[in-house]
Amino acid sequence: MHPTESVNVAPTSGLSRQGTVSTNRTPEYRDNIEDEEQTGLEIASAALGRPERTGDVPFYTGEQTGPTSALSILSPGQSLPKHFLIPSHQKEIPEEDREFLRQKGVFTLPGKDACDSMVEAYLLHVHPILPVVEVDILLQHHQSGQLHNYNLLILWSLFFAAVNFIPVNICEQEGFSSKRAMRFDMFSRARVCTETQASQVTTLPLATDKDRSGAVFGGVVSFRDRWLGLTLGRPLRINLDDCDIPMPSVDDMLFDIGSTGEDGHSPGLPGDMRRSAEYWIILIELSCQLGKVMAMNYQAARSKPSLQEVEKLEQELLQSRLPDQYEFGLMPSTRFYSNHVHLHYQAMMVTFYRPWGTDAPKELDVTAQKEWQHRMRLRADAAASRTNEILDALVQDNLLGFAGPMTPPLLVPAMQVHLFHCKVGDSLSKRVRLNKLEMCMLVMEELQKTYTVASIYRAVFTKALQLIFPGYLIPVAPFGSTGHAPAATGTTAVAAAAAVPASVSGAGAANSPMGPGYGVPEYSPPIDDGSFGVGEMDLMDALMDEASIFSFWEACSQI
Repeated sequence: MHPTESVNVAPTSGLSRQGTVSTNRTPEYRDNIEDEEQTGLEIASAALGRPERTGDVPFYTGEQTGPTSALSILSPGQSLPKHFLIPSHQKEIPEEDREFLRQKGVFTLPGKDACDSMVEAYLLHVHPILPVVEVDILLQHHQSGQLHNYNLLILWSLFFAAVNFIPVNICEQEGFSSKRAMRFDMFSRARVCTETQASQVTTLPLATDKDRSGAVFGGVVSFRDRWLGLTLGRPLRINLDDCDIPMPSVDDMLFDIGSTGEDGHSPGLPGDMRRSAEYWIILIELSCQLGKVMAMNYQAARSKPSLQEVEKLEQELLQSRLPDQYEFGLMPSTRFYSNHVHLHYQAMMVTFYRPWGTDAPKELDVTAQKEWQHRMRLRADAAASRTNEILDALVQDNLLGFAGPMTPPLLVPAMQVHLFHCKVGDSLSKRVRLNKLEMCMLVMEELQKTYTVASIYRAVFTKALQLIFPGYLIPVAPFGSTGHAPAATGTTAVAAAAAVPASVSGAGAANSPMGPGYGVPEYSPPIDDGSFGVGEMDLMDALMDEASIFSFWEACSQI
């Protein structure tokens, strides 16, 4: 994005002033035709390799039909660069906007303890899976006490993504009652920066190695496109056949980290950084495979694949590179990310197998379809069960605190399989399936303390179970992580002691998922449609979760 262009961001309630927020595209600038033509001349000069001024803003001309393609007519046989730098045209932010930013706290950073904690949390939890910030520059500003001179939009976006992983007492020191409250405040300040173009208050140095940074950003974009497409049920936006960016490497991710030893450690950075980078590369590889799965199984205008094509893709998926889940001596955060890669893999496998439990590829003999579909259902079931095994390991090792906003959606494919099997089979098989689904629901309960999306998924699956088993009540942990019993909701108290459903007679027993003779487990009151205020927010925003690392990527792309 050119720095003089406005950023179209819908105003957030309580964040924008009455009237419009001024940007660099005020009438006096819109009418300044000379400035606009000067920009065009600078683009043309830079494309021809004869810039009149030193450039500091990346510009992409596009491919054969881009805006500089006319220049190719003058240079037949010569390939013009598609990526180059042009001079910036930053304007001073009007004083009225500066005053507005002061009132909203944009220029007032959190205390030192909070800044230290959030920068550390970002480096440990966010950067390994979304490396969009040059770490060396961030650390230079942080270690020299110059964070106030860092790019404001990136800084508040960074804090907004990192606040999920800081201790609660840090939030309380800053005057917030919870991580959610502090996260919303960080988001508000980042949002007001986009409304007033405050990202132009400071400028960051550009990457010194464009090939490496391009590979990293390409990997991030691919990861985001595939997993958001799966999470939201949306079409893929990126066709890898249109891309010539190479697959990133571990060294690409670590190129901006100085004084890196063999273990990837650098002052101010967590240990095992190189191992985390390896996991991120594996995630990018899995993302490319997920794109193939979604194109084959879920593309709107797809043609039905042949049996050979399905089996070929299955073999590719089964040969995917994965971390060693049993490696000894890893840091807790690295252990979590190893398991998190496996969660991604199992979600992808369920996504691949599930449609073929009821469908069949072309050219498959009709007499063989039922047997083939049965095998596909068993394999989807196995992947769902392995998801539960991974969750059990995360819970037993006390690693759920490292979970991010992408964790809840990764459970959904397995939960869908468990839900389906709650409808079929005898009472014992239903009971086993319900227990597996309830385990996922308990994990969602823990995650919903931080992530809105977990609350929404939990409510959706509760409603689905109530349709299968009328009167079903959602399970909750008898005691929260604080050690205090949860408060009752509505008129029904939580039966914390009812860890095992008792045999009862009377109303509800006939509808029990365990069959006649078992009562509906009274763990907690049912969730009604308005329990989480979904009607008061944009559902897609909630599903993506405002705390999402993807929202952090969106904020960075505004600059």
